[in-house]
Amino acid sequence: MAWQSSHRLSYMPFSKKEESPESLWVLSSGGQSYRGSEAALKLAEILGFPWHVLAFPARLLPVPARQWLYHQLAARRYRLFGKHASCPMPSPEVRKKFIL
Repeated sequence: MAWQSSHRLSYMPFSKKEESPESLWVLSSGGQSYRGSEAALKLAEILGFPWHVLAFPARLLPVPARQWLYHQLAARRYRLFGKHASCPMPSPEVRKKFIL
């Protein structure tokens, strides 16, 4: 769901509604919210193979080291992955895994 969506506010814990959209957020089907490196790992788990396998080594890192690495990658994301004028449309298979 888009950060700008007013619909997302109903899913976010009150204390987190005003935090920066610069961080990745994931809401699981159980209603638990995740942020930063935990959100990235949860997303990999939700997306399944091969992402959950690729993310497994990150679970072995201590949380502060994982958060530091997450922020380093986030700061360099455009240099690493490029910048696009718009987001690609997800396939129907991927789309059903998200709240829209």
